[in-house]
Amino acid sequence: MFVFSRSARLVPNGYMKICPGGAQVSNQRPLLSQLLAMLAPSIRSSLGELQAASQRDDLAAAGTELYASFGIYTGYGFDSLGRMCRGFKEACVAGLMLQSSALAHFANMSEQLLKKIPAYQG
Repeated sequence: MFVFSRSARLVPNGYMKICPGGAQVSNQRPLLSQLLAMLAPSIRSSLGELQAASQRDDLAAAGTELYASFGIYTGYGFDSLGRMCRGFKEACVAGLMLQSSALAHFANMSEQLLKKIPAYQG
């Protein structure tokens, strides 16, 4: 079984680096590789949908995509990207369209994550 916790951080060798309060997980490289293989297409699709919704000024579609992205990022333990999604979603609910600079920063952070995924897949 593979478990993420807020006290654990992935490290490139396929093991989890455990911080105080975390439980150690044995080498689960095949499972980790499969999970990360599903993550990259989800991120790319989500970014595309979000950018398209933003260009159309479609707050409802942007909010829906951000809600899904929040689940993806936080589910994999990428809390800072998840918090950005939650903040952007709240802006959409309030009727505020996202600024292009904020979306560009979010996209850049997501792209940086995508570049790091192969290192974890081994």
